[in-house]
Amino acid sequence: MTRLEDDFSKLDNDLLLLNLAKPALRALVQAELYSMNQVLQYGAEALSQLHGIGPGAIQRLFHK
Repeated sequence: MTRLEDDFSKLDNDLLLLNLAKPALRALVQAELYSMNQVLQYGAEALSQLHGIGPGAIQRLFHK
């Protein structure tokens, strides 16, 4: 397990329950976005520029 994967424990349950792929979770941790509120404030356009965040992750995060 990598240090970033250890940091998955910092992610709120509402993010974990979306069943995002590990690359998307790593991208959120690297960007220090640990809650849905932080993700929503960051915005879909900015989030889509992060390595590991693809269209599927954007769909799950913003179009529940």
